[in-house]
Amino acid sequence: MKIKAVIEELTIEKVTLLTESDEEEMVISREKLPNDRKYREGDWLQLEIVDNKIREIVFDEAETVAVRKRIERKMEKLRSRMRKRPE
Repeated sequence: MKIKAVIEELTIEKVTLLTESDEEEMVISREKLPNDRKYREGDWLQLEIVDNKIREIVFDEAETVAVRKRIERKMEKLRSRMRKRPE
């Protein structure tokens, strides 16, 4: 089974993930992340789960970019509203 999850928190040793489908929180060892990039909070991952264990983790660049753009648009709307407010 493949699921999407977002990195909610990173520490030196642990990674807290929040799954997209059921918003379940998972804590894994940072060593389980592939070493192909530097990860940060808000990055999206594809997890392959087999027998309730993570078999594979892949960075989901498309989802990460899409979510960041959507958040930036919302933030810009808020900033715009704040600038238009009468004092």
